[in-house]
Amino acid sequence: MVDSHEEITSRMDDERERQAVDLACQMLELSAGKNYYIIKPAKKIAKTKEEASKSSDDGDILLVPRDPDSGGNQREEMIIEVKRLSEKNYMANFTDRASWKLPNFIVDGFWQFKNKKKKVYGYMCFNSPMTWVAIIKVRDTIHDWKKESKPGNGTMKDYYVLDPDFVEFREVTIQKETDNQLKLL
Repeated sequence: MVDSHEEITSRMDDERERQAVDLACQMLELSAGKNYYIIKPAKKIAKTKEEASKSSDDGDILLVPRDPDSGGNQREEMIIEVKRLSEKNYMANFTDRASWKLPNFIVDGFWQFKNKKKKVYGYMCFNSPMTWVAIIKVRDTIHDWKKESKPGNGTMKDYYVLDPDFVEFREVTIQKETDNQLKLL
């Protein structure tokens, strides 16, 4: 059965996704906050299925350089896409590379990636309980991506996939040091 456009868009703005984006922001703030502003762009949801196939959002997180001219090198804004596996997903509880039993890792939908207005810097894919994250750095892996067709929403859909050996699996360990300070362990 093919999901309607309304069913698909209703899932795009759910609480689970917001939690994953918030956690990714916390992790990025700890690792890159000195050099970048961490911004969550407004979510754009296409009104129709036809509009959705031609549109693109600005990513889930935008990293904007605090000092765009450090050392004479102009640094660009970086888009981070954030995903969280559904509890129904076969690999929902992955914990590390050894636990990833599939032959590849889905990076993004082929057309979604091609339609992006700005270049994506990286992907962060959380397991369902958000205790582990799989990180894909586009610049380091894009030459290893392959296009593959898989069933999606009742039809075949093209995706970019990557061998899991090129994915960085990291345990999510954020500890609160004080009320206003987080620490990445």
